[in-house]
Parts: sequence; C-alpha cells; structure tokens
Amino acid sequence: MRAKLEPRHKVPPGKVPQVRHAKLSGDGYTAGSPLYTEQQAVVSKTGQPPDAGPARLVEAPKTQQVNGPAVQLYVTPLSTTMACIVSLTVQFFIVFIALITVQALNGLNRVKCDFEIKCLINVAETVSLVPMLCILFFAVRMHAIHLTHGSPELYSLPQSPVKLAMKACTWLVPMLTLLELACTAQWGETWESVVRKKPLMHIGKICLVLRRLILGLLYLCIIDIIIGIIFMPFPTQLWGAVGPQLNPAVTCLIALAVLYFTVYLCCMVSKGLNDAGIFGPTQRYSASQELQRAVKATVAFVPMLCILFLSVRLRELQLGHNDPNRWVQGVIFWCTVTVYVQTLVVALSGCGSCRPAGAHPHAKREPPFDMKANLVEGLCLVLMLCIYIMICMIFDAMFNMEHPAGLLNTPPVPLSILCTMLLATLYFFVYMARWLVLTMLRYRPSPPAAIVSDFDLLDALKIFVNVHGKQAADCCPMLALLFLGGWLRAVQTRGGGQDVPKWCQDVEVLATVLVTALTIVRIDTLVPRDPRDQREPRGFADVCTVLQYVLLLCLYACAAVVVVTLIVAPS
Repeated sequence: MRAKLEPRHKVPPGKVPQVRHAKLSGDGYTAGSPLYTEQQAVVSKTGQPPDAGPARLVEAPKTQQVNGPAVQLYVTPLSTTMACIVSLTVQFFIVFIALITVQALNGLNRVKCDFEIKCLINVAETVSLVPMLCILFFAVRMHAIHLTHGSPELYSLPQSPVKLAMKACTWLVPMLTLLELACTAQWGETWESVVRKKPLMHIGKICLVLRRLILGLLYLCIIDIIIGIIFMPFPTQLWGAVGPQLNPAVTCLIALAVLYFTVYLCCMVSKGLNDAGIFGPTQRYSASQELQRAVKATVAFVPMLCILFLSVRLRELQLGHNDPNRWVQGVIFWCTVTVYVQTLVVALSGCGSCRPAGAHPHAKREPPFDMKANLVEGLCLVLMLCIYIMICMIFDAMFNMEHPAGLLNTPPVPLSILCTMLLATLYFFVYMARWLVLTMLRYRPSPPAAIVSDFDLLDALKIFVNVHGKQAADCCPMLALLFLGGWLRAVQTRGGGQDVPKWCQDVEVLATVLVTALTIVRIDTLVPRDPRDQREPRGFADVCTVLQYVLLLCLYACAAVVVVTLIVAPS
C-alpha cells in the first residue's frame, strides 16, 4: 500500500513569501536584488564577472522577420572603427601604388620623372603614421569587444568622443596628403624652405600654417583616442561594480604607441625649428638630423611589434582566456621596456655616431676609437638582440596556448593569424638583415688604395636588403592588420567557430607568398656586373625589375580583395 506523503509544515494559501530577483538574461543580478550583495562578494574574490564564462568575440544573434517565420541573422554592420581602418588603408595603398608606378616608369627608362618621384616620396611621408593609427583603432575595437562580451554597439562603446576622434583622423590624413601633394608640385620637394621667403600673406605661407594646424589637430585626436582606451567605461550589467583591468597586451601597445607618436612629433618639431632658422642657419645635414634618423630607426619596427601583441590578444579571446599567462605578460612587458630603454639611450647619446645599427645607410664610425660611442652602440646592439629573443618567445607562446578545458578542446590557430605570424617573421628577419649588413659596413676596415674593386658585396647587400627588402617589408604591417581585421569581422558575422571565407583565405596566403617573393626578387643587385658594359637592355636586371612591379601589382590586388571582404562580410 502506497504511503501517503504529508508535508511537514502546512503553509496557508496566501501566506507564501514572495521574493523578487532582478536578473538580466545570461548575466548577473542587478543592484537592488536580494542576491546582489552575495554575487558581488564572489566577483571581488574571483575577479570574474557574474555568469560571464570565457571571454567572447561573437555578438548575440538578432532575429528579423522575413516574409513569415522569424529567422536568425547575424546583423553586424561595419563599425566606425573598422570603417576608419579601411579608409586609411585604402589611402595608404593608393599613395604607394602611385609611387611604385612612377618608379617603375623611371626605372625602365620609359619616362624621365625624377621630380615626380621626389615629390611622391614627400607625399608618402604623410602616411607614415597610418599603420600606427590603424593599430590604435584596432586596439580600441578589441578593448570594447572585451568589455561588452562581443556586443560593443549594444552598450555604445567606444565612447562618442573616441568615435569622433577616429573619424577626424580619417579625414585629417587625406587632407594632409593632398596639401603636401599640391605644395610639392608647385614649389618642389623643399617647398617649406621656399615659402618661408615669401611675403606674409602668400598662399605658400597659408599652406604652411594650414599644414601645422592639421598636424596639431591630428595629434589632439590621437591623445583623445589613447585617453578613451584607458578610461573606457565597462557595462555594470556585465561586470557589476568592479570592472576588469586593462589587458597587459593592450597596455603595452598603448605605451609603444605613445613612444612612436612622441618620437615623430619631436622630429617634426625639430625639423620645423631647423627650417625656420630659430637656432641658426638652416642646415640640410647636421648632427641633429642624424640623431633624428637614428631615433626614428629605433622605433621603426614598433607597428609590427604592436601587431604581434594584437595577435596574442586575439588568440587569447578565441580560446576564452580573460587574462594571458603570467610569463607571457612578463615577456610583453619587458619587450616594451627594452624598446623604451633603447630609444632613450639613442636620444640621450646626442651624437650621430652613437646610434644603433641600421640607423643610416651611410653611417661611419668616427673617430674609430671613441670609447663612449662604442659603448653606447654596443649597448644598443645588446638591447636589439634582447628584443629579438623576446619576440621569439612571443611566437612560442602563440603556438602553445591551450583552451582552459584542455588541449583536446584547443582549436587550431586561424589561418589569418598564421599569415600574420609569417608576415611578422619576414618583417623582423628583413630588419635583422639590415641591422647586420649596416653594422658590417660601419666596422669593416678601409681597403688599401692599391686595391680597387668595381663590385663590393657588402654594398650590393646594402641595396638588396636596405632598399628592395625594406620596400617589401614595409607592406607587412598593413597587410597583417587587414588579415586580423578580416578574421575578427568574420568571427562576429559568421559565428565563433567560423573563419573568413575559403576564397579569402586563399587570397591571404597568396599575399603572404607575394611579399616573401618581393623580398628576394631583386637578386640581380647581387650579381657582379662590369660597369664598362653599357649594352641595353640589361637583360637579367630588367627581367627582375619587371617581375618586381608585377608582384607589387598582384599584391595590391590581393589587398583590395581583403578590403572588400572587410566591407561586405558574408553572414
């Protein structure tokens, strides 16, 4: 016989206590809820947001009614950040396509255009800040994604002033480029020195003032963006009262960006003071300008280093890590500190001979036994070696990261990040080769006067690495940034387990192969050639030159395809 179960305590109807809990779907309790205090106590101990789980890259799917039943669509329009990155990238490649085209016509002796090349080289300097600007924009987007669990638009992040500053930078850079193009076409490559001699209300002086105003506004916008990243508000619905700290990789990226922009600002101010004759007659070649070139060379690889930090952070977010391993944090931190120390050593040396290897292709050690110069340069070389060792450690950390649930649950490294790693490897290898070649050039003994050679291998290597190799490597930061942006957009529009379309992956691989080929295509510079042989065409050299420009054309076509994929990301 079934036993009849009786409740221990009978509660009369209407006397049941009712407790209301205010809780967001998929998130924690809100302020005023009975369990909010206990929840915040757990958050303060663990440092994790309530019900947050692993870090997320993907936005919650949105539903849309389409002629009948509701279907799920990943509606992710191009964000302000990515739109600005795309615009600056297009401008960057347009300027360099124009420069490469003119150089090709001049190199093949089709059109004599030395003046145009000098003007376009000046114009190309106006987009020298574009890679670092795009990296800064990308860091803004990544930090906003981290704070909002993949839904920055839902919480209106980044802030409106930061969005406005990014848009302003996107407009100020082309204005600066067009102004430089018009002025160099009118008054030549040294147009600033020319217009200073004109009357007060001359159009040239107005252009000079306008150029300074644009640069000033550009740097104000950069400061606004950096402050916006540091003080970006976190959604209390997701994190409660205690928000997350700024990720170490993003923190070091901001520190390197500050160093990079500060160096370029100081060099521009110094150049302006020299052109104005504030401290004496204007000089085109001086110890001060030599020092500027040395400091610029010290921070030349900072954009690629920042892209390496971004790749580490993206891999962490893909695997669900809210914070990287301690030793990875330490490597990134000390790598940043080493770059700062090296830059300060070069800047404080105050001597053109105390510069790191690779600072200037025509550098010579004078006097030959200057103990101070040798010590400073030796210290710079040791610091450079330490940076390269830490870069190798970051590569190792990238490929050995595991999912919190174990190795079996670890997804493979996305192809876009793999291509970025290959581009970074190529970039740092080229810069190391430049460093070695230019160091050997400075320290090699002078040949006896009786021995005269028409071909010098070190001089040929300098042209091969420092000109042609560097030209190919300079494309790597922008291409890598496009690859990472395309992958991040594909993840947000197609789902967390998806990647960029297969055809876009093929384009990324092709672009990586093309950049690698571009670094070695001008091997004709290493082939000895009798200067008395004046026969035209030069045969092998002309073939290598044509092949170089064909590869560049294909590379820019691949970049255009990746840009289109960024704009029209399939759902």
